[in-house]
Amino acid sequence: MEKYVFFDIDGTLLPEGETNIPKENIEAVKKLKENGIVPFICTGRCYHQAKKYIDQIGAESYIVSNGQEVNVLGKEVYSYNLSNKEIDFLFEQVKNANVVWGYETRERIFINDMPGSKEVQDKMTGYGIVETKITKEHTKEGIKQVWVFGESNNIDFLQTQMENNFKCYRWNEFSMEIIPLEESKGKAVRKVLEDANKEIRTYAFGDGYNDMELLEEVDNGVAMGNAYDEVKAIADHITANCTDEGISKGLKHFGLID
Repeated sequence: MEKYVFFDIDGTLLPEGETNIPKENIEAVKKLKENGIVPFICTGRCYHQAKKYIDQIGAESYIVSNGQEVNVLGKEVYSYNLSNKEIDFLFEQVKNANVVWGYETRERIFINDMPGSKEVQDKMTGYGIVETKITKEHTKEGIKQVWVFGESNNIDFLQTQMENNFKCYRWNEFSMEIIPLEESKGKAVRKVLEDANKEIRTYAFGDGYNDMELLEEVDNGVAMGNAYDEVKAIADHITANCTDEGISKGLKHFGLID
């Protein structure tokens, strides 16, 4: 039986504050491939943000934008962009929420030009932000998701306004990403398996709220030791922290590498 392993990036393959995936994780994925197992990057980042890490681990398959783009061994299996109706509703909500906001296309990130935007942009150096002024022309590229930064009470209020129509994933108290209600990393895995049309054993590693549906969808969901408690609660296995060889220890637990 073939085996696929799905890896989140931030807090899973990539420890907080790091800009390159640790060598031990790259080596672990290399061993997976040598054992005939297919590794996937499975991240909330858009393709532009994720490509560096896809290349670092040598993954030939990926799920990006929280499941809204799926590619298996060079074949596009699924792609979803927000509809004009979804865009109009989202933009109206975030404009009135007193938050710094922006959105991602496949290749670029845009952020609105308002007080606080420059500070957010500086903090996200390396994430691919290329514009600080949003125009209608940008929306033609195909928007994958919207994200916001701001005071926790403003984001709390925005979340309550959105949650009946969109999924809202908190990164932390002061930030959140917003995607269509029907989209998720878990749905993306289903798309992968539907396209494969054969029996595949699946595994996944994650730490954040946007990984919960992923861990529930696969046969064996692994929460990192540094994962949120809610993520650990639904996992089949809890491995060590991402800074303590959690990837290789988790893979060894399931006999995927020696």
